[in-house]
Amino acid sequence: MDNVRRIPHPTADQDGLSRTAPHDAEAEDYVAGVIMNDRTAYLECARLITREDIYQPGHRAIWDAVTGMVAENKQLHPVTVRAELEKLKRLRDVEGGNLLLRLGYETVPGVMAPAFAERIADVARIRRHDEYANKVKGAILAGATAEELDKLTDSHRQQEERRTTLGQGPSHLTNAFLDWNEHFATDFGNVALLPGKLMAPGQQITVVGDGKAGKSLLVQEWLWRVATGQSFLGDRPQDPISVLYVDAENGHQDIQERFLSYGGGPRTHGPAHLRLVPAHPAARHRGRRRRPPRHGRRSRSASRLPRHRVPVHLRPRERR
Repeated sequence: MDNVRRIPHPTADQDGLSRTAPHDAEAEDYVAGVIMNDRTAYLECARLITREDIYQPGHRAIWDAVTGMVAENKQLHPVTVRAELEKLKRLRDVEGGNLLLRLGYETVPGVMAPAFAERIADVARIRRHDEYANKVKGAILAGATAEELDKLTDSHRQQEERRTTLGQGPSHLTNAFLDWNEHFATDFGNVALLPGKLMAPGQQITVVGDGKAGKSLLVQEWLWRVATGQSFLGDRPQDPISVLYVDAENGHQDIQERFLSYGGGPRTHGPAHLRLVPAHPAARHRGRRRRPPRHGRRSRSASRLPRHRVPVHLRPRERR
């Protein structure tokens, strides 16, 4: 048998089952450990990665549990995370809880979490390219045509573009899609509402009502109080907020009368925060008859007012 030469077995295909997909196990360890202890660290990481970027199943289970706990404003700690996973019947994914003990009590500072999240995101992108390459190789071995391979390439490119816009669909539309991780991690109960509690910063509302019901009066007084830091509808006073009000209906006289009725004046109209664009006074007062003074009071002398303004009426005194 000395003349028999041993033929070595061919090495296993690197795309076989024994091959591990690209991932950064160390970075995933650090991120999974720190988010069990630090809500802010989780929120920072959630801006950079999603659960699909995490390769190891146990670490992904920790991410899922912490995501739900942050959304419900629960306290974070390895013990509470373990209880959450037990409630979700996913303790098997974290080695019966041993993974939590190993990662949760030897963590990095929370400020370092985004750096490790970026590493996870970079390797996850490489992993997606690797998966795409394997699909192409498999399609070639299966006899795919050039057109079919082009479709695989287009699909992969579109998926990567969609990831950059945090959604699905054309890139010019998906910028407005909701980021579910950030959405469920936001505590909307702590969002500061504007005075009057009618809306929060960034929201839009439409005031609808019958004609002459007082819609303009309500909005004008509300915005004036917002700009001057006063209370509205019984709400507590807040810091002044800059307001731009475009009035395409009322002229100078109407605006002045209304703001005087709210208690406004030269010293209380919020010049640093309220900018108002009125309708052109000539367009509003052409052919308009002068209103009689209210409650029999005399009007203020026109000589004391700028020439481009018309006389306004004093507010009636309160009855005793």
